Amino acid sequence: MPPMAGRAHCWAHDPKNGEARDAARRRGGRRRHRGAAREGTSGAVSLRTVSDIQAMLERAASEAMELANSNARNRVVATIAQVALRATEVGELAHRLQSLEERLKAREQRELTTWQSRGIG
Repeated sequence: MPPMAGRAHCWAHDPKNGEARDAARRRGGRRRHRGAAREGTSGAVSLRTVSDIQAMLERAASEAMELANSNARNRVVATIAQVALRATEVGELAHRLQSLEERLKAREQRELTTWQSRGIG
């Protein structure tokens, strides 16, 4: 950083800013080490359903996008996108399977009713 106007030092090296600089460093360190414990998030994550997993991936992607642009961040974002795509595929397959099971159950119920009405069941 260049020196501040009328000063010999930049803000980070100005002896008059020592306390403010130390406080800012402590706040930055606490935030970095708390990770998910930031405001508005909780450390508890549920991974019981596809929807839970998708929600967690969305939060992770949002947090990753807030990081400085770097190769590491881009790898994380790409990995999250791949996993999210797979979770979406699994969710769609689960939905289709549930729909087929419901249709099969309804068909079996109709057939049972038909057989019973004919006195065969």
